[in-house]
Amino acid sequence: MSIHSTGSSDDLRIDTPEQITFDYDIADVGTRFMAIFIDSLIQYSIMFVLILGVAGPGRRMFESFGNEWQTALILLFVFVIQFGYFIVFELLWNGQTPGKLAIKLRVIREDGRPLSPVDVLVRNLVRVIDFFPVAYSIGLITMVLNKRAKRLGDLAAGTLVVRVRAQVALSDLDKSLERAVLRNESGGTLSLPSIRNLSESDIQLIESFLERQNQMSNSSALAERLAGQMMAKMASTEADALLASMPNPARLRRIVAAYRE
Repeated sequence: MSIHSTGSSDDLRIDTPEQITFDYDIADVGTRFMAIFIDSLIQYSIMFVLILGVAGPGRRMFESFGNEWQTALILLFVFVIQFGYFIVFELLWNGQTPGKLAIKLRVIREDGRPLSPVDVLVRNLVRVIDFFPVAYSIGLITMVLNKRAKRLGDLAAGTLVVRVRAQVALSDLDKSLERAVLRNESGGTLSLPSIRNLSESDIQLIESFLERQNQMSNSSALAERLAGQMMAKMASTEADALLASMPNPARLRRIVAAYRE
């Protein structure tokens, strides 16, 4: 897998070993600031409600322990919300937070793959340094000084923030053609025993291509190349006979459907 920038510093191109190319638009500083502004509003709103509960109605709970317990709990709330907010959302929402979702941004690894739990932890723990001395000053300076708008957390974790393009879900693809591919004249499901020669990563690559094909100028050529590579891996005359006459992307959808069955 090779990774390189295109002619613009705002673009990233990732070439997979299967010779499929994915292009990403790198988020600029201004767009990232808008996302963090939304996330900060949400965070401070949560903090306000929790602190109000501790200092107000919940104050009697701490009278017997002393004010230091109340202060400690408030500081704990602030810390957990400040850093746990990003960790939880980026883990559960595949690299997005409410702010990033609203602005259509996502955090990915430099190689284009989704974040791992370690990536999420590293980039957000380093957020403590990015925030110093106030309001992400160090992080902002770092983003301005590198062409991919990375803060220290991104540099440490090997991540970057990209714009999310409009995608076509697999469920939105031509259902009538898919049903015709999946069923033979007797109504039975067509089987491909040689599908076992493919791996989960092969199928994920096909699914990624199907979702992004409308964004690719050379999608037809890439579809033919990808289908040829998968059929070569299957190495089956049965698969050749069944799939060879199918046009793409129906052939690729048939391969995915057979594997998922």
